[in-house]
Formats: sequence, C-alpha cells, structure tokens
Amino acid sequence: MMSDLHFYYMDASAPSRGAWTVIELLGLKYTEHIINLIKEEHKTESYAKINPRQKVPALVDGDLHLSESRALATYLVSKYGTQCGKQQLYSIDVKQRALVDKHLYISVDVMDIVQSYVNVAGVVLFGGQMHPENLGEVEKVFAMVESFLAGVTFVAADHLTLADIFYYVPIQLLTLTEFDGWQNYPNIMEWRKKVEAIPCYDKTLGSPVANLRVVYQKALEENPKKKQYPVESTTSMSDLHFYYMDKSSTSRGVWTVLELLELKYTEHYIDLIKGEHKTESYAKINPRQLVPALIDGELHLSESRVIATYLVSKYGTQCGQQQLYPTDVEKRALVDKHLYIGLDVSDAIGAFVNIHDVMLAGGQTNSEKLTDVEKSLILIESNLTESPYVALKHLTLADIFYYIAIQLLTLTNYDDWNKYPNIVEWKKKVEAIPCYKKTLGSPVDDFRIVYQKSLEENQRTSKEEKN
Repeated sequence: MMSDLHFYYMDASAPSRGAWTVIELLGLKYTEHIINLIKEEHKTESYAKINPRQKVPALVDGDLHLSESRALATYLVSKYGTQCGKQQLYSIDVKQRALVDKHLYISVDVMDIVQSYVNVAGVVLFGGQMHPENLGEVEKVFAMVESFLAGVTFVAADHLTLADIFYYVPIQLLTLTEFDGWQNYPNIMEWRKKVEAIPCYDKTLGSPVANLRVVYQKALEENPKKKQYPVESTTSMSDLHFYYMDKSSTSRGVWTVLELLELKYTEHYIDLIKGEHKTESYAKINPRQLVPALIDGELHLSESRVIATYLVSKYGTQCGQQQLYPTDVEKRALVDKHLYIGLDVSDAIGAFVNIHDVMLAGGQTNSEKLTDVEKSLILIESNLTESPYVALKHLTLADIFYYIAIQLLTLTNYDDWNKYPNIVEWKKKVEAIPCYKKTLGSPVDDFRIVYQKSLEENQRTSKEEKN
C-alpha cells in the first residue's frame, strides 16, 4: 500500500517520535529500521548513505532520501494525506498551512529550550544532570504555548495538526523529570489530554517515553550530582505590511523573497537597538517581539522561513517565481529539509560572529566556535558537489536562507573560503539575483563597517582595562 517506505529511527529520540506518530496516524505501511544511537549505529558508513548528517529520524521513499523530522512529516501528509483521509494534519489551504508552518518553526525553539533543561543525552549517555538554571526559559516557552491555546482547542486550527504533534513532543520531555508546575498551564493540561487521545499514542509517544523515564531517572540517581543553583520560577496582490530591521539576517531573507516576487508592500522599520520590538504596539503584531513579521490582510505571521514559504505558496505562481518553493511534493520536501538544516547553520555561524555581544556588550568573535562553523560549511560544500544549488537544480528558498547565514562571516575577517570552492561559486550565483544589492549586499556592507568598528573599540577597551 502507498509506497515502499523505510523509516530509520530510535524511539528514545524525540524527533523520531514526532515523525513516527505522523506515519502511524496516516496508517502507512513501512519498514522500520531501529538505529541504536548508544551503539553509534548512526555513525556507520551504511547509515551515512541514508542520512549524511547521521541523525535520526530519516526516511526513504523510493528514490527520495529525507531527514529532519518536520520535513518528513510535512512531506508525508502532503503526499499521502488526502488518500489516507488525514490531509487536515497539514492543510492544503495556503493560509492554514502557513499557520501550521509558523508553529512548526517555533516548536524548534521549544524543543531546544526544553532539551537544555532536561538534558536527556547528557544524563543518559554522559553521566550528567539536569540544568535547573534553564527552568526559567522553559517556563517562558510554556507560557507562550499556554497563550496560543487560550480560547482554542488546538494550537493552529480547530483540529489536530502537525503543529500539535511537534509541540507535544518537547513538552512531553518534562514528564521525564519531577516537574510539578503543570497547574500553572491549564490550557496545556487540557490540550495534552486531547493529543493523548490519538489512536497511536501509546505506541509512538506514551510507552517509549514511559520506558525512557525509567532509564533517565535511574541515570539521574547514579550520576555524580552537580552543584545546584537556586532558580526562581518565571511565571492587486494584498495589503502586505513587512516589519523588519536590515541588520537582522532573517529579516534580509524575507525581504529578499518579497523583492524576488516583486510584491507591493508597506515597510515598517523596527529598530531593535532602540527597543522598538518591545513596545506594546509591536507585541500586537508579533507576540514573540522578534523581527521579521508580516501582515497580509487578517493574517499575522512571524518566523522568517514560514513567511517566505507562505509568500511563494500564495503569490509565486502569479509572480512567475513558484520554483523558489515548488508545488511538487518531493521537490518541496527537499527544500523544507534544507530550510530546517539552515537553522543549525545559522546558529553555528551566529555563535561565532557573536553580533549581540560585539555590538552591545563589548565582546569579540567567539574563535572557539569556528570548528562548528567549518562543520556547517563542509556540509553545504558537499551538497553543492553535484548541483549548482543546494536543494534543486535552480535557486530556491533553501539557497536564500543558507546564504543569509553564510554571509554573516563577511562581517568578520574570516578568510578560508579557498577550502570551499563549491560555496564560492554558489555564492556568485546567489549574488547575481536582481535584488541582491538592495536586500543583501548593501545592508551587510554597511553593517560590516559598524561591526568592525565595534570590534576595534572593544579590543582597545579590553587592553586599557588590562593595563
């Protein structure tokens, strides 16, 4: 039935459980391949052919190899949802899909923050402990999800969607611990009951986490105790409006897409340095108080990649730019995969360039993070070995969002580009797009002057303090 699906996973892996749940909800037949991370089966040469990033989960569907759990999920519902009677998990309606996408990207942050507190791998594999100092951040994201559920049953629609599944997976990790603050989040408590009523819950979510809790709690007891620090709980197209700051790389990504589509829009410059994103009026535009944000009629969107995929999905065909995010399910899945990988690339490069500390806190670039940057560059270099662009044979959103991350290196004095000839050639192609100077070139050139000046002043101040 359906397709010759092969699913590579480990049930102790939260992302694996998310993708596994979707496969089961769709009722698909598949061959399962359990990849034991503890035995390092993900590091074998044979598995590297399945997923070069050597992570779980991964999916093979015929000739298509996919990684990144959310990309797997959106692909599966896009391809098989209608015939399985489950298309509502990821609606074909552009606006509804954009809302789900928004929450899928936000759920990446939720996962990172919850993991930073629970520290599953550190506890189970490396003799570590939880990180109670991160509980405040967990409670902040819980408060955010609680607000998403105010007056509604599910986070993105009036029924279960992929967004609920991928919020549930990280939130469920708190049940590994002795966290007892659930009463502070009544909306989440009611919503959890609804997610836990899905038919495959026990198989893909309930039992695996119950088993993991036994292992996790035993490891907590046996591992050396770290010093505990007290933590206080913190309880006509359309009338488009674009909120951004050109010094924000994610803003530049969306701005580039708007210009490539040649859409008419009203721009609203949000000066982060002056704190304009923290105003009450902007919180009504984007409750997360980040840039960029977009208003299209009654729709309010945040998360740069979500805005970009929404714009091309809605306006791409009539603008002659649908190829940026193809309607073909398999091609779109490949672009999605790289959009999610691009988050890691952006984080790695951002940690090295260290813009916030350089500009606002007297800091320097973090040279100790350069190794992670080079790992990311090697990954992208390999993707460009047989193709001029990263996801397909032409420019897509994946290229734009890899580029905005890599471009940050030009703020610094990084000069090892000769190691990456494929990236060098690829950069030239991206820099040939018609709006390059407006949305990418000039803003970063101007920003480099300010960044380098800050670096010099910070170095001089540091020397004076030492003397």
